[in-house]
Amino acid sequence: MTCDGKIKLYLFLLFTSFYLLSSGDHYTVVNYSTDELIMMVSTYALVNAGSLRFNEVYGQTASKYGVGQTLVAVPFFIIGDAISKFFPDDKSDIIIGYFLYAVNAVITSLLIAAFYGFSRYLRYPIKTSFYSSAVLGLCTICFPYARMFFMHPLTALLLLFMIFHLTNYARRQNAKDVFLSGLFFALLLLTRIDTLVIIIVIIPYYIIVHAHPNWSKCGISGRYIKDAIIFFFPVIVAIIAHLIINYLKFGAFRQSGYEGEGFTTTLSFGLYGLLFSPSRSIFLYSPPLILCLMGLVRFFSKRPILSVTILSVAMLQIFFFAKWHDWHGGLSWGPRYLLPLVPLCMLFINEIFLRFQKYSKQFRGLIIFIILAGLIVQLIGVLTSFSQFNGYIFGMVNDDENQFLFIPQLSGIAGHLHFIRLGKIDSFLINFTQYFSPVLLAFVILVFAGGIIISFVNLKRLVKFRFSDFIISRRSKEWRRGDKVFAILALLNIFLFISIYLIISSNSIIRRTQVVYQDARIEERLSKDVLTCIDESKPYNQNDIKSIHISWRGKLRAPLSGDYSFYVKVHGKYLFQIDGAPIMELKEFKGQVTTVKRIRLEKGYHDFCMDYQPYDPCKRLLHLYATFPGFGHYKTLLSNKYIFPKEPPPLIRFGLFLDQFKGIFIIVSILILLYLHVWENKYSQRKESMQRGCSECESD
Repeated sequence: MTCDGKIKLYLFLLFTSFYLLSSGDHYTVVNYSTDELIMMVSTYALVNAGSLRFNEVYGQTASKYGVGQTLVAVPFFIIGDAISKFFPDDKSDIIIGYFLYAVNAVITSLLIAAFYGFSRYLRYPIKTSFYSSAVLGLCTICFPYARMFFMHPLTALLLLFMIFHLTNYARRQNAKDVFLSGLFFALLLLTRIDTLVIIIVIIPYYIIVHAHPNWSKCGISGRYIKDAIIFFFPVIVAIIAHLIINYLKFGAFRQSGYEGEGFTTTLSFGLYGLLFSPSRSIFLYSPPLILCLMGLVRFFSKRPILSVTILSVAMLQIFFFAKWHDWHGGLSWGPRYLLPLVPLCMLFINEIFLRFQKYSKQFRGLIIFIILAGLIVQLIGVLTSFSQFNGYIFGMVNDDENQFLFIPQLSGIAGHLHFIRLGKIDSFLINFTQYFSPVLLAFVILVFAGGIIISFVNLKRLVKFRFSDFIISRRSKEWRRGDKVFAILALLNIFLFISIYLIISSNSIIRRTQVVYQDARIEERLSKDVLTCIDESKPYNQNDIKSIHISWRGKLRAPLSGDYSFYVKVHGKYLFQIDGAPIMELKEFKGQVTTVKRIRLEKGYHDFCMDYQPYDPCKRLLHLYATFPGFGHYKTLLSNKYIFPKEPPPLIRFGLFLDQFKGIFIIVSILILLYLHVWENKYSQRKESMQRGCSECESD
């Protein structure tokens, strides 16, 4: 096996082990979304009944999605079903579910290995290709979707394969690459039929490849026609197969399941949402794409046809989904519809890593910052469940999509940070021992960790990468004045942000829980909350519990005088009071209810009390949100910035004051560095002119 072959193998093993180790918690709720559930049920029906139809799920008896993901999932289902026979029957669905969720972990790892191979094919060095592949796998939206069951990773893989073989055909013009590019395009259509729009790009590309100086005189050659037939044969077969599948699913060739849906979104609205909105911006959820824009010019100068092809595919897909009525992809993490474009566009980032050492120190620092930002964003998405967060947000905004799509503090990134603070970590490791043996957990961790360690060690040997390749430092004696000021300002800002966080996070309100058992025993439990009056956890599974009563008491901080609106979403009875006066109350058990109350509060601290008694002790639901005066705050959770056990001491008040203006310190630091940079340039120019004048005097 060649060196590149070994690197691709170890990349695949590394990311497969890493993605599987970061799998989510699917013990109680197997799926994240209804789309995933429909495709999973399709896989169940295909394996167990040999049919593409199934019993009604959310009003559907057949999946409107392509069969690609379902077919790929079949072997994973069969293996999971076989292994589940060694466990009790009540664990069968959990085990099969985990094997189905392993599908995209394997597909995404294969995608990263294929991306590395494509980069090497474009004659980028081993290190450059490796770094680009690592950034794709860790710092883009591909990472979170590797732990889900959506079809977009498979779409990305097939699209990358198709473009690769088209590129190879342009270089060698052999029939094998024509057939393979057509085959992967056919599989792409069976996975997502909407990718048929890409044919608009492929036809001009194909003509350019066959272009000849005397093409207009010679006419269409026999080879041109032969290659066209080879390419379009599997594509036509796929379209016919798609029509037959529609008939098997819905009883009509032209019926696809998308009836009643269409391209009704205003183009500018959809484009803004996909490119710049806080909840769906492709650049916000995959920051390294910003670097791809920087590397585009050099990539284009070397490979104009491939560059135009990638950009054309990207523009067509972005236009297509920007016009789609469901342009945001529903309740999901970031712009999932644009995920297939990410690996293609990430090819441009090879130019950035190729010239990394030639860039200025400041620009290298910017590159590292963007890459780290991408990694942090993906970790935020991976550590918590987007479906649980979306459930909270959708209830808070009363199904108003515009609010959670365009209001920054309601975006997925901000909301998942709140969940991390609550300790709601979405990992199969946390509750594993409640369902399976600790020995099995140790074995699973050992296998995945072993795969990561073995792959990492071998990749380090083969690639010879070093972390020092990205360290921008020099000995302190060689530091210029600007370097020292930059280091001091960076440390001060880091110290300031950490101090503010520690000061505020030291505040928490007491949650008092009273558990009444069937035998009349009463148990008191005290805990601390940093996000107040959110209760949807299920720690009580005992059948002998009669009722639970939960209460929060403390001080509510009103930062301004004005009208405040409070929203309570509840399943049970509750009483909400401010300054001893009842604000909202529900005295009888009902279904899920959302109540709104608008009151005026003066600036300062007010007595606060919330009492809650759930209808079902094992299935509790209470959310409390607030809207602040003016337009600066939309609905927000009452965090430890607004709720205190008592009036906060001066230290916490000072921390709250600094928290409001912490962004100004970054701006001031940047301005200081800019002024210093200008001053140093002027000083160096003046010094050079003086030296030039002295040398002229000496020569005279």
